[in-house]
Amino acid sequence: MMADKKKIIAELKTAAKTSEKIILATDPDREGKRLPGIFRNCLKSKKQGVKRKTFQRIAFHEITKEASSGFKEPRSIDENLVDAQTARKSSR
Repeated sequence: MMADKKKIIAELKTAAKTSEKIILATDPDREGKRLPGIFRNCLKSKKQGVKRKTFQRIAFHEITKEASSGFKEPRSIDENLVDAQTARKSSR
């Protein structure tokens, strides 16, 4: 993990402890399908009490009031898409 991101991850872990579920919002592109898996793994921690939380993903094309409708239908993180993009990234 990049050193400058440790503080952000620590803040997210603290916030995740008191949340019932965590919704990760990303772009609809390939990298946007991979990032929720990375964040979920980063936030899951037995010590932090986040391990059993529900993680979901929404995709957005723009940041507008209308685009926030994705929150009405969050979906689970697709492990096949996460793995596929991770494989593409590591084969470069």
